[in-house]
Amino acid sequence: MKKSVPANGGPSEPAEVSGAIERNASGEVVVPADECLYGLPRLWALQQDDSPLSQQLVEQVLSAFKEIMTAPTAARYRHQYLYLCMENLKNNRSVPQSLTLANYILLLIYRYKLVHKTTMQELIKRLAKDYGVVEIMVNSFQHYARLVRDFISKGAKPETLADAVIVGKYKHSFNLDMRFIFTECILKFGGGEEVKLGKDNLLKLWKLFVEDSPAEFDTRHFLRWLSSEKETNANVAPSTFLSVEENRALFDTLCESRLRLGNAALALGYQKCFANTFKLVNIAAGAGEVKRGRIRTLKFASVVGMDAVWTNARLCSDEPARVKFCELLIDVYTNLHDSLSGQRKEIMADFVDRCMEWIAKAKDLHDDLTLSNLLKLLQQFFDTMDGTKYDTPEDADVHKFQITLIARPGLHHILTPAR
Repeated sequence: MKKSVPANGGPSEPAEVSGAIERNASGEVVVPADECLYGLPRLWALQQDDSPLSQQLVEQVLSAFKEIMTAPTAARYRHQYLYLCMENLKNNRSVPQSLTLANYILLLIYRYKLVHKTTMQELIKRLAKDYGVVEIMVNSFQHYARLVRDFISKGAKPETLADAVIVGKYKHSFNLDMRFIFTECILKFGGGEEVKLGKDNLLKLWKLFVEDSPAEFDTRHFLRWLSSEKETNANVAPSTFLSVEENRALFDTLCESRLRLGNAALALGYQKCFANTFKLVNIAAGAGEVKRGRIRTLKFASVVGMDAVWTNARLCSDEPARVKFCELLIDVYTNLHDSLSGQRKEIMADFVDRCMEWIAKAKDLHDDLTLSNLLKLLQQFFDTMDGTKYDTPEDADVHKFQITLIARPGLHHILTPAR
């Protein structure tokens, strides 16, 4: 079978395609009556959750359907089936299959925008107007989350959730994946005020997947989605499908979250999401930029979220995540723009002063975790000052500090670096 994705130099499309949607007397979107020759109505029916086919056979049906949709002669049916996918989504029917097709049809319309007399952005805005596509995606997440909770309440183990079929024909992991992928698509390519998640919906999803989630798998999936790990190269910011205001709301929520103090299974996901969002809000504030994958400080006094980075570095109980938090904090203090060269010693001194202040407090409170974390942080900091993580030898030529550390007897091993 030929590849489904249209390639450059493929068959030419019709001169133009109408975007009109067929509806019945009740206003419902219907399967076109004049295209039975292609077998699309039958294939559409067979991929629905109420069909007798197994998930493996549904996959074959989907592939055949996409193959036909790719053909130039089927171009006039693309809008109609995209709207049928939206009807399914609105009514919580056969959601993963419908989102798979919707994504593919949007790709075809993007590829042949001249034929369809519209762009992907215009079409997504049309879906926003006709369906409130962002709202129905949020509703779909909420509806599915209720099914997950019911499934677990009947005895299912949360740790086996990923491979469980909770509704329809597809595994739980695929159900989440397709919802996240389609939501990201419409937010990234919709653009403008008409198509955005909004702070209220962002907080609804946070509550759904973090605060009220019955399974760590769902929380990790959600954090990974928000992290949007799609840098095109090391000198650009992490890509994001959220607006500046939404990223700031997410960062404020991350700063208040207790995830950093939770179990190790979520610590690294939280750290990645926090670090990416920290970079984005500081770029937006003009306080930083990204160079070689690291935050570079442009205006030290204007850095957003400094206290939160310190809190994470001090209190994180998961060692891999703690190291990453410390690297982020040290980058803010040491990876400085040339315009801050005159303030370098003062900024470095501020780092050591803060560390010593917190060490004294931790010692008085007999807080072994915080004391241990701070001593390790100092060791990482001085390793960086030795030049091991500087971009150029000139950057490594910084003022050296001499300090004395007095640790409790049980923690003397922390002061012995592992080389």
